[in-house]
Amino acid sequence: MQTIESGPDWIQRGLERFDVVAKAEDPAKTTEQQLLAMLQTMIVERFQMKYHRVPAETPGFALTVAKNGPILQASKSQDADLLLGNGQGKPAPGQPVSL
Repeated sequence: MQTIESGPDWIQRGLERFDVVAKAEDPAKTTEQQLLAMLQTMIVERFQMKYHRVPAETPGFALTVAKNGPILQASKSQDADLLLGNGQGKPAPGQPVSL
């Protein structure tokens, strides 16, 4: 919600949430990127939502490979929840991740 710059007060507070239940025509062959685009299109069409994107610089870190190449070793753990340290498997956009 921190990335939304304007709109009604209820949007800025982020207290109201809604579940959207929908199904892709062929979910087995649809990528996550395609599903997000479909969701965006559906919200615009059904709720007449208007928006625009504004590029913005935000502070962050870049994980890069050293000049001598990576020295990482494959994990020997069988616990997939250890991947991000939070048991969620994949972080929500804009949320911090601890490794």
